[in-house]
Order: sequence, then C-alpha cells, then structure tokens
Amino acid sequence: LKVSAEELPGLRVEADEALRRVELRLEKADRKSLLRLLPGLRIPELSVEAKLVVELDGPGAPKGRVDATIHGWTPPRPKELAGIVYGEETKLSAAFARDGLLSLRLDEVELRVGSLRLRGEGKLDGTSGGRLSLQLAGSIDCRELASSAVGAHLGLSAGAFAAQLTRGRLGGTVAVSLGVEAPLSRPTEASISPNAVLRCKLVL
Repeated sequence: LKVSAEELPGLRVEADEALRRVELRLEKADRKSLLRLLPGLRIPELSVEAKLVVELDGPGAPKGRVDATIHGWTPPRPKELAGIVYGEETKLSAAFARDGLLSLRLDEVELRVGSLRLRGEGKLDGTSGGRLSLQLAGSIDCRELASSAVGAHLGLSAGAFAAQLTRGRLGGTVAVSLGVEAPLSRPTEASISPNAVLRCKLVL
C-alpha cells in the first residue's frame, strides 16, 4: 500500500534507525481522504484520528497497539440507550500480534461510546480480502438503564426523577455482549450481533 502526503496530509511516520519500531499518527483524516486512500469504500461523513505503533522485531512480530477515534459516527442503538451511548465519537483500541502468516490476533480490545465500555478480543484475517472478527462484552448498571429508558420516552426530567426513585431500590447489571464480523473491503456490510441478559433486582 503506497500512501502519499497528498492523499493523507495528516499522516506522520516515525521509525528508529534499525526499523525495529515504527509509529504512525493520523490526524483527523476526513471522508474525502479516506476514500482517496481506499476507493470504493462506502462510509458516511466522518473523520478518523489514530495512533499505530508496530514492533517489527522479536517474538510475535509484527506486534503493537492501535488507538483510534472516529468523529461523527457511533454504532446504531435503540433510543432507550441514548442516556448511556451518547455523543458523536467512537473510540477503539487494541493490542495486536502475528497469528499465522496473514493474520493478527487482537487482544485488550476496548470499544468506548459515551459511558458504555465493551472489552474483549478478536482477529484480523488477511486472507480472501481481509476480515475483522470481534467478541466484546461489558455491563450496564440497571439504574442507568432505567433512567436512560424513561428519559428517552418521557424526557430528561423524567429520566432524572427515575434515577432518584430507583436509587437504593434497583440493583444489578445488564450483561451486554457484541459480536462483529466485517469484511475489510466492505465495512458497511458488517454483521453485528448484540445480546443482553437482564440481571436486575429490586431491593426492598
């Protein structure tokens, strides 16, 4: 892959003299720049900033870490989660290491949107055009969920009242899991499989 400064003007590359470690920083590449780099990619209006550190020497190399922020896009969610999954930014971070000839193992994966945190692992398969697989999990406090759901239907004041009403009376969490299967050449065709298990309880 050849990238010029004209295609990604915000790209900065640093490396040591022995090329054992390479660091790439991308400063808010907009949709136009991303489409110039990856023609045919169907993406909404957004921008991306990222930091990628790659170790090219030692066991498991290439290995490293990526931290990225997507501005102007968040995953689809029901309106009942608007008080939890809010804002206009999605943050994604992961450590990676070689897993076979054309694949990378993803560890310490974290997805952050609003106050929602999901963590897990995954794999980046470089064969057949490339495919990203993720398995993430997290939890939502039942009181936060109740407040968010009431606020979505009855307004912020009602949501705040629900939060006060359930304080000390509603306990437990909602276990959330998310599976992602995405072809790298067609990320908008990603298959996302959410799941939630209620573990809420009334405290009398």
